[in-house]
Amino acid sequence: MTLFGGENMAAQYRRLPLEGLRNARELGGYPVKGGGCTRYGQFIRCEVPRRLTEGDLRFLREYGVTASLDFRGDMELEHYPSVLRDVSWCEYLHIPTFSAQLAFPRGYRPERVDAFVKWGDKYTEMLRFSGDWVKQVLEAMAARQGTIMFNCTTGKDRTGIIAGLLLGLAEVEDEDIIADYCVSQVYLRQVYVELAEKLPAGRDSGETVFTDPFFRTDPENMEAMLGFIRGSFGSVTDYVRSVGVSTEVIDDLRSRLAET
Repeated sequence: MTLFGGENMAAQYRRLPLEGLRNARELGGYPVKGGGCTRYGQFIRCEVPRRLTEGDLRFLREYGVTASLDFRGDMELEHYPSVLRDVSWCEYLHIPTFSAQLAFPRGYRPERVDAFVKWGDKYTEMLRFSGDWVKQVLEAMAARQGTIMFNCTTGKDRTGIIAGLLLGLAEVEDEDIIADYCVSQVYLRQVYVELAEKLPAGRDSGETVFTDPFFRTDPENMEAMLGFIRGSFGSVTDYVRSVGVSTEVIDDLRSRLAET
């Protein structure tokens, strides 16, 4: 099965046809400034790959996947192990955003899950205080060949930050970066049904779970993140430079993703 030949058969996909993943999609196919589109077969963003079928694994191997980057903390890994950590043809890398915690910095203990709802502010905070993580992730991606998958738990927040940075490095327009972020909310509905059953006591697990800001990927969230980058650094490239990412790594990622 050849996916990446002259005809680029992979171009038929954005959301990947996987039974065990609902929010797995390509970063290929987005217009870039100056003409052309981002390349298919370079990066796949997704939720935790914990229910991959044999058919899914066969598809991903034939698709060209060689590495899986997992951004979750130790507790998340314990609750929902990634199937890809035990697959011989895929290198599994654990690069947690927040040590052993979930999607919160060290020592932060919210009284309830909806103790914060402004994801835009949260993403900005993560860019400000988790620069080492951003640097480690981008360097790991640049050091590997083939198609790279990356995930957190639902594939919308930590995963969304890295996807936004990659698309920004490729000079994808902000509107398309925001659109890529927003669609997670559509694909994650069934995942949210399952998550709602595990929420703290007293939490409404009915239909309101789909309107609660904690679960949403509203455009304002990614707009806030990109606005912070533009206002404080000038560009995504300047931001990643500020956290120590080298010009060589930046050029490598841009050349891999931006097809002009």
